[in-house]
Amino acid sequence: MKNTQKEMEMVLKIRSKAKTRALEELAEDLEGQMEKRTEELQTKIKELERFQKMVVGRELKMIELKKEIEELKNFERIGVENKP
Repeated sequence: MKNTQKEMEMVLKIRSKAKTRALEELAEDLEGQMEKRTEELQTKIKELERFQKMVVGRELKMIELKKEIEELKNFERIGVENKP
């Protein structure tokens, strides 16, 4: 009976170690996936930040151009009004 109990303990230890190792491998795999995804997200964030700067820059340029157009229209009106 003692041999059977010891055999059972050994089997349980082996199974426990196998399950523990399987869980460790899964944890490592998940950690690797998480690191990869984090890198991908950081890259995407940088791309979006560059895009945002470009869009804001274009918007500011559009505002500037609209002001120039208005100034030219006003200048043209003043020139037309002052003609004899």
